[in-house]
Amino acid sequence: MRKIALALCSAFILSACQDSSTGSGGTSDDTAVKPAASLSLNAITLNDGNMLTFDGRIVRYDLRRNDRGSFDRYTVESPVSHVELERALFWELSARGYERRERRKESDRYVVNYVLKGQPDATLMADYSRVDEHGARARLVLTRRALEL
Repeated sequence: MRKIALALCSAFILSACQDSSTGSGGTSDDTAVKPAASLSLNAITLNDGNMLTFDGRIVRYDLRRNDRGSFDRYTVESPVSHVELERALFWELSARGYERRERRKESDRYVVNYVLKGQPDATLMADYSRVDEHGARARLVLTRRALEL
């Protein structure tokens, strides 16, 4: 548990160092990005400030940048199946007004977007997969647009 917390803190610090080092040599159209507002092992802060909780723990966090913008990417491992994990997250998100849009559905993998009406920047991209051959454990890679300062 201590190793995971240390790894998350290290990743957060390294991403902050990388952000500050690009500030002096960056172009004028670079935008400041605020990585995950707070780090928790079993919850993610959504754009509206509410927490999205889940049965599992965050094992990795990355701040990804590409031509479409900056994105927070969380990797979550859960002791429940990928179907149960998706069901619980969708129940929580649907209560907040999100809709589910399936992108890919297979027996061992499920990819879906959770879209909040009228707020395209609040879209969550989720990739659920099985960790073990029996399907008793799941991995979730959850990606969302990073909040800009």
